[in-house]
Amino acid sequence: MSSSKPKKGSGGFLAVMGQLANQGFALLSLLILLRLISREAYGMWALYLTVLSMAEMTRAGFVQNGLVSFVHAHPEEDDKIIGSAYVMNLCLGIVIWGIFMGLSIPLSEWWSAPALPTLTMWYGLFMLTLGGLRFLEYVQIARQDFRGVLLGNLIYGGGQCAVMTYWWITGFSPELYMLIWVQAGAAAAGACAVWLYRRHLLTWARPSWSWIIRLADYGRFVLGTNLGSMLLQRVDVMMIGFFLGPNSVAPYNVALRITGYLEVPLRGLATAVFPRMGKAWKEEGKEAVGRLYEKTTADMLALTIPVCIGLAIFAEWAIQIIAGPGYEDAVFILRVLLLFALLKPWGRVFGTTLDAIGKPKTNFHYVMLGVLVNVVLNSFFIPFLDLPGAAYATVLAMLIMVMINQAKINTMIPVRALQVLRDLNGSYRYWYARLRNKLMLTRSQNS
Repeated sequence: MSSSKPKKGSGGFLAVMGQLANQGFALLSLLILLRLISREAYGMWALYLTVLSMAEMTRAGFVQNGLVSFVHAHPEEDDKIIGSAYVMNLCLGIVIWGIFMGLSIPLSEWWSAPALPTLTMWYGLFMLTLGGLRFLEYVQIARQDFRGVLLGNLIYGGGQCAVMTYWWITGFSPELYMLIWVQAGAAAAGACAVWLYRRHLLTWARPSWSWIIRLADYGRFVLGTNLGSMLLQRVDVMMIGFFLGPNSVAPYNVALRITGYLEVPLRGLATAVFPRMGKAWKEEGKEAVGRLYEKTTADMLALTIPVCIGLAIFAEWAIQIIAGPGYEDAVFILRVLLLFALLKPWGRVFGTTLDAIGKPKTNFHYVMLGVLVNVVLNSFFIPFLDLPGAAYATVLAMLIMVMINQAKINTMIPVRALQVLRDLNGSYRYWYARLRNKLMLTRSQNS
């Protein structure tokens, strides 16, 4: 066990800030990239990112949640758990790379994306570097210290933006595989910086076969759940590529990326609340978990609703600023997908809670049901309604699954939807009172 006890900062705040840094730079990179490459090239890059996202979410699901849970449950063996998890992280990355290398040629034909095999080949370099950075992040989460997470995301995102800005200024038009080189270099720099800054936290011992087995047993359902969750969010992109090609993927993915940024605070809050959920389940019982479920859902909705309203009103400006000319068809798609973003907090808290209370298998089954519903609806809507059909199918699938999920969670934990609305109102009243008091204090100091 690590002998150094880190001084804990505000975990929730730093977790959200880490996600904000990561996604803020991702948004800036997207803005620059859309001006560096053609619409069709961006469509192929979006399809590659779909494969990449599934790969990284799979690895994170297999390693992260089990690592965090077992370190909290067995602090006397945390170094051995971390060493075992590192071996799993590396080996799984290599296996996933091999799988996607094998799939890249048929996928490139189905999606009319000839660049995909080359991009998938270079993913191996990215897998090693980003895998290292993300593993250091998992260790810090397990030890409830998020300062290095923020630093790593700043360097990783900032490094990419710096290189792409240079290309933009000089008029250089990169090949798609060069983007992977930049990502890998930035991830390596971030990992080195985190290691130097939080080295006292990043300790591990020789891997234990018994812990590898326990981590794998825990992680196999979380792995499936994360993969299913990513499919649930990206099956529309894959099916657009199959039915309509990369040129149609580009505007849809722009709208999807914008709504994806609304999940930044949701991911940060979910990361911070996960260990609290597990602790409440073990020490206080299902009533405490239900109350935490309600409050977390309300907090996520409180953050999401105002942004969704603003984006719906200014959708044309948002698309013009982010993507520029040639992406006007993304405006309507964005407005439809904002409904998906409003439903997302319910699904995220549902999944986080099931994992935290030790029911990853149940979570996996419900996520896969959602994937099936989404595939069926997309198969029907896209051929008849073209590009907007994918957005309609995604929103309808999410609505159906939210209703099913809430019916299921109420059989295990007392969750009151009406209380979520009360907490939502309470969140807004709290922040209004804080803002009013701040303004009154500023006014009295100036008078």
